[in-house]
Amino acid sequence: MEALRSLDFLYPSLSVVGAATSLYFLYKTLDAAYFYLRPSSLSRYLHSPSGGRPWALITGASDGIGKGFAEELSSQGFNIILHGRNQTKLEGVRRDLKSRFPDAEYRIVILDAVNFDYDGIARIANEVADLHITVLINNVGGSGPVSPVWGAVTQRKPSELDCFIDVNARFPTHITRALLPKLIATTPSLIINVGSLAGSTPSAYLTAYSASKAYNLAWSRSLTAEMHGEGKDVEVLGLLVGGVKAGHDTWDKTTFFVPGSRDFAKASLARVGCGKAVVVPYVGHALQLLPLSFLPDGLVEKGLLANGRGMMKAEVDRLRKAS
Repeated sequence: MEALRSLDFLYPSLSVVGAATSLYFLYKTLDAAYFYLRPSSLSRYLHSPSGGRPWALITGASDGIGKGFAEELSSQGFNIILHGRNQTKLEGVRRDLKSRFPDAEYRIVILDAVNFDYDGIARIANEVADLHITVLINNVGGSGPVSPVWGAVTQRKPSELDCFIDVNARFPTHITRALLPKLIATTPSLIINVGSLAGSTPSAYLTAYSASKAYNLAWSRSLTAEMHGEGKDVEVLGLLVGGVKAGHDTWDKTTFFVPGSRDFAKASLARVGCGKAVVVPYVGHALQLLPLSFLPDGLVEKGLLANGRGMMKAEVDRLRKAS
């Protein structure tokens, strides 16, 4: 008993620590709730000298998340520049959007995000030089023509690794570089870089894709800092993205954790003006990522390694059945 009484002085300290810990978790909970409930600042970018609709350029807009952004931005008062590599497909998207959003205008620009050169990037910038662009959505990404997507680095051709890097890192970098002078001239303006949760986790068998998406996030943070340093009113927002039902993937249906493309775009645009450079815009994806922050790195690696092996096997089986 004497030994226990000698520890009495610790109880007040432990109480203070417990209270501080509880307050910290309460603060983090309220902060997270506010983040997903706060109003969007997208309306800042709805400006034009003529008083009409400003323009948003969306890369990879022929389907999936890109088309979801086109739908949502059309509904919120923007004209849309649709980028892709398939003229016929983009014409179909334009007709569909025009029938649903008759007040909006649409243009198409064509450039392959895998096989592009600097002249092609300059051509795109020239084709939209007459437009008042206030939003750039760097959505194009993925695996391009690489199949299977999942695989060990030792099994990859050099051209396949280049493809991951070109479509996810080089193309967004160069299209941003070419359009940034215009976005600076039309401030306030907005750049959204669509990344992936794979860019923040050890994604075995998806190594080059994961690395290129990590570049995307570093690019967003660094460009944010540069715009602040230069005194430019250009918001840069990098997105960490999980599963999205995009119409060309393996997801069978939408769920709380796998939203549809337009729902994901709506959630992403709701995060505009949050003051952060990189965010998980959709709450279901944030909840999926949350447990990883509490687990040891080794356990996270083992779990994602097992997931990568499972995905690789499933893709090989699916391709075999389709052939």
